[in-house]
Amino acid sequence: MPSYRELLCTKLSTNFREATEIVTHPDLPKANAGHIVVKNKYLGVNATDINVTNGVFNENPPPFGTGLDAVGTVVEVGQGVTEVKVGDYVVYDKFGAYAEYVEVPIGSVHKLPELSPAALPLTVCGISAAGIDIAFETIGGDMFKIVFDNMAIRGRIIVFGTFQSTVATPTLTLHRQCDE
Repeated sequence: MPSYRELLCTKLSTNFREATEIVTHPDLPKANAGHIVVKNKYLGVNATDINVTNGVFNENPPPFGTGLDAVGTVVEVGQGVTEVKVGDYVVYDKFGAYAEYVEVPIGSVHKLPELSPAALPLTVCGISAAGIDIAFETIGGDMFKIVFDNMAIRGRIIVFGTFQSTVATPTLTLHRQCDE
């Protein structure tokens, strides 16, 4: 049975190299029901990796797998998985992606037409705000524009805390005198 390598966080640190260690596992992971095993070809590198290895985005104590997203080839399919087959190319997001082989729940997988690193950003598509149905706006200005630009068609903006006119306020200009 072939072995595989994985990059594990072995201690919490903001220094990624100090926090991690390459570990060799004697056996490949197995695909449980609803999961697949992927042989990784391309891995995403994110600032989030440091936040995970220093404990900001992870409550689990070390050791734990590092990396968030990868592209690879399906090498094993678990019971009940019909969306992909052995040999298909996939992109996925899962903590512990920095390994040669990873067991991945099928719900985290997107099938690809070809094996390409260009697919890595697909794992974060749809995470940022877009198509907002209701937005509460109290700030105005640039923030209002951002909310408006990301509204869903026929979405609603609820605005409160507005005023209809401004009151002229005298401005006092202070001059600092310096002794030379």
